[in-house]
Amino acid sequence: MREDLRSTLGARPESLVILYSSLPFRSFFQQSADGPATRELLGDPTVRAYFVSQCPPDVPPERLAILAFDPEACRMRLVPRSRGAVLASAAAAVVGGHPQSVGVWLRYGHLEDDHSLGATSVRAAARLLLEGADAYRAELARGGLADTLGDAPSRLVRQAASEGYPLPSGLRAVLRNPTSAAAHIALAESLLARDAVLLAGLEASVASGLGAGTGRESYVLGLVKMRRGYLWEAEAAFRAALARDPHGPYSAPAREWLDQIASHQRQLIEEAASQARSRSAP
Repeated sequence: MREDLRSTLGARPESLVILYSSLPFRSFFQQSADGPATRELLGDPTVRAYFVSQCPPDVPPERLAILAFDPEACRMRLVPRSRGAVLASAAAAVVGGHPQSVGVWLRYGHLEDDHSLGATSVRAAARLLLEGADAYRAELARGGLADTLGDAPSRLVRQAASEGYPLPSGLRAVLRNPTSAAAHIALAESLLARDAVLLAGLEASVASGLGAGTGRESYVLGLVKMRRGYLWEAEAAFRAALARDPHGPYSAPAREWLDQIASHQRQLIEEAASQARSRSAP
């Protein structure tokens, strides 16, 4: 961890604010809100460090550095400020249950005043989950998405298609009726079938925030979290699907997934116990 931080942030401004997006699983590194751990590793008393969701307000983007754990390289990496990377991270914050972090991500990428379809969609989703449907509609209007009957939806769909959006026809249905939970969850299912996992999670989160309450959106969120490797979050989503509709069409597959998760968790516990026994053996 020390080597990753020093190599990644060797050249840094004074009073840098470091934000952690993710840390290694089972990491012994403990960073509390502006605690001393990062300052000690870097040997820099001017550094402050938090998790993304704890970022202080009004820190300018040039003084922010967001780090995430790269499991393939097994090291911490600086998250790039590219538009695509920032919007993906903001969407992941919504899907992961941290909508309060969206504003930090947009600030990091200099997208606070960006009212494109992508930025508006993720910002509106965050406001929906934090403030409710009225704030969601206000954010859509602020981003120019209030025109549901004119030519704006078709124009935005053409733009999205040119940028590689995987399902323009489903997007058109949502833009025509952006407060329809049914439209959002239908798009989420179609996106998931096309392996657009993060976009599917964003749409399912919006459907849930709009109050569908049928268990369908929780089930889709469970599938998204499974595909992203977050088993404990997937378990919570599948249990929410069962609680909302214990005898509905998604109850049986939700129970099957819960059985698989429980089996995997038992395997992880057994492996951890075996490793502990090996370390304690004389």
